[in-house]
Amino acid sequence: MDVIRRSVNSVLSTGRKADASSLGTCNKAWDEFLVKRDQKGISLEDFELGRSIGKGRFATVKIAELKEQRDLPICLKVLRKTAVIELEQAEHVVNEKNVLTSVSSPFMIRVLDTFQDTHRLYIAMELVIGGELFTLLRAKKKFEEHASRFFAAEMASALLHLHSMLVVFRDLKPENILVHKSGHLKLTDFGFAKYLKAGKTATICGTTEYMAPEIINRQPYGLMVDWWSFGVLVYEMLAGRSPFNDADENQVLSLVLAGRVSYPVNFSKESKDFVARLLTKSPTRRLGAPEIADSWTIKGHAFFKPLNWTDVESGNLTPPFVPQLTNPMDNFTQIEDSEQVTGEPPSCEAEFRLERRVRRRLHAARPLGTGISAWTSARRARHWRRSWSRSAAMPRKRRHGSFKRKTRRGGKGWKGRRRQPRRWMWMSLL
Repeated sequence: MDVIRRSVNSVLSTGRKADASSLGTCNKAWDEFLVKRDQKGISLEDFELGRSIGKGRFATVKIAELKEQRDLPICLKVLRKTAVIELEQAEHVVNEKNVLTSVSSPFMIRVLDTFQDTHRLYIAMELVIGGELFTLLRAKKKFEEHASRFFAAEMASALLHLHSMLVVFRDLKPENILVHKSGHLKLTDFGFAKYLKAGKTATICGTTEYMAPEIINRQPYGLMVDWWSFGVLVYEMLAGRSPFNDADENQVLSLVLAGRVSYPVNFSKESKDFVARLLTKSPTRRLGAPEIADSWTIKGHAFFKPLNWTDVESGNLTPPFVPQLTNPMDNFTQIEDSEQVTGEPPSCEAEFRLERRVRRRLHAARPLGTGISAWTSARRARHWRRSWSRSAAMPRKRRHGSFKRKTRRGGKGWKGRRRQPRRWMWMSLL
């Protein structure tokens, strides 16, 4: 418990009132320590561990404290190697480690070091106690335009930094954005981040409401999927709800693929144009696309006109909200975790069997949604599959295309029968 008090109190030592340089001061302290860290590596023996503040299928997050520098609050992410391998998350873990250790934006979580032992992997990161942007948004219902502009500018700066390194984030949402003690934002959870060495990738991952249409359609995609998610985030901050809000996940996918967005009356002309251009279905026409212009299509939009980007990127703007914490642990949920960090982790064979069974069931029976090809609307879903038939062998007068029913022919008894529509399957990442 002493570890928790010392770590969190050191975060609050500068007071609850944020000044213009508080974010820069914190980052400077980290830079100075990272220089010292480079002179010698660290191991688990260098930390004094506190309670668990987060737990997942293969990882646990604990409050920790460096024995030689107790004024630097840290959280330690502990990953079980056997679980990472069994759940086929090794690639995501490696990507997360590589990205976290190479980025240097003030609006991203800072990493102290990564190390490992026989049974576990460790990622030591800065401790951010202001909670998630998701929690703040739910408390405020929605943000005023000036507050949304402030938060959007900091996240745009973080994304532009990632994209300059050819890294796609792929999971931008309020739950993955933390609020610093100064009121500025920190992007976290880089589990889906990936270097685009070939320019594009095709992995289906992310959160349904924030997934770009090209991901749902199983098309190769690039950096532009992040700007779609960014558009959903900006809309949600301004409206207090998602533009594709539905209890049914399949219906959400259909709404995303349809691309029809309604805007509340409180949206200004600039904010409506900004979001509409971000939520463009075609990635080559989406705001920020290289095919249109450079990154200044984002920074130079009228929505950001009141801001000075030099002040944004240096963290000198005054945040619209500053966390007011009566208890240092207000934003941390009590996690019951009896597992020790030392020694061999307990067997998870039963958990792995359940995971594999659920994966097989999802892969075999879960439809991607009604938005693929002929399933773009409920009306079309009630009929047989139709498609445009275009062939160079057709007479010229018919080459423009005709709407024909597809039929399944071949074996006896099948001739002339309509073919059943094929439902596309989607296996979510558990």
